Amino acid sequence: MANMGLKGIWGLEQLDKTGIATWKLGVLLIGGGALFGAILIPILGEVNPDSVLAPFYTARVVALLLVFFPFTTGFLVFLTFAMVRTVETDLGLLSSIDDVVDESIKRLRPTKKTLLTTTLVVMMFNLLLLPVINVVPAINAMTLNMTITESFSAIHSSGLVVNVLQYPLLIMNALAGGVLISIIITQSLSLMHAARYIKIDLLQLSQYSAIANPMARLFMLGLAAFSVWPPMILFIDDPVFSSALSWLVLLVIFASFPLVFLYVYPILILRNRIRDEKQKELNIVFQSLKGNDEAIKAISIQGLGRPTSTADLLTHQMFLESRWELPIASHIQNLILFGLLPPIAWGLAATMEYALYG
Repeated sequence: MANMGLKGIWGLEQLDKTGIATWKLGVLLIGGGALFGAILIPILGEVNPDSVLAPFYTARVVALLLVFFPFTTGFLVFLTFAMVRTVETDLGLLSSIDDVVDESIKRLRPTKKTLLTTTLVVMMFNLLLLPVINVVPAINAMTLNMTITESFSAIHSSGLVVNVLQYPLLIMNALAGGVLISIIITQSLSLMHAARYIKIDLLQLSQYSAIANPMARLFMLGLAAFSVWPPMILFIDDPVFSSALSWLVLLVIFASFPLVFLYVYPILILRNRIRDEKQKELNIVFQSLKGNDEAIKAISIQGLGRPTSTADLLTHQMFLESRWELPIASHIQNLILFGLLPPIAWGLAATMEYALYG
């Protein structure tokens, strides 16, 4: 049976029903995409040397892009499967705490309207990043200030390899990206619902880290993907391509902020609820210490089979004050570790560049 997040998405739903492990799907999709691109290199031929795009599409650029686009598509599909399966598992664990999470799980299925809208938006975003359209300043000089009509004409006259790069492969990326963004939007809405309505138990706050798991995973995967940027620049060693790639990375990072916030917002909702519940319990403890019998009856440590002493109240107060309000607290060590990945990768790239070129 397919996961709720993939129901209605033909192809992915069928693949999910096979029950193949996520890591195996990753190997097949990412490795298969890179292999597919490598096979295309000798098949599609070279760029027409008379084309105005020939200076941009050098042999190394073409080889890199032919591998990179199918590789990225495979990675996006793998990321979709990984996020769908893990988020539904996280919410499934939370449903054992409160039945209201079952309703949140039902909200994980993206609507057709959401799928269509996000796919069209990603398609337009990919279109604006075509090397022949005057959007990226570093590439603008290469386009000779051509109009959009002249740009598409230049693509068509550049040979089969450029047409495959700009149309089929970009469409594959747009479809995969559109599905992934649809999943992110619906998961965010589902997590918001769970964060708003799940009951708060201050004695077991660690279980609420499930709400923060998607954001932590996306953050770590983003850092891993971002760290690939310097080696790609080193491979091409072309000022125009390097500058264009830098602009592209910055655009992708800027466009990713809203998506990251969609996963951060449920954490903030839950954090506010935990903070309010914590303050409410601390107020009860304070009233109990002042001798309010009604407050003592309402305190959460009642039911121990003996009268609640002042020492019990003070211990409970210290316990409450030590409680983390952010459900992401249990992920901090992992986030710090993965935060070191990009600078380490960049340092290695700089070392390789120095060793190769002195």
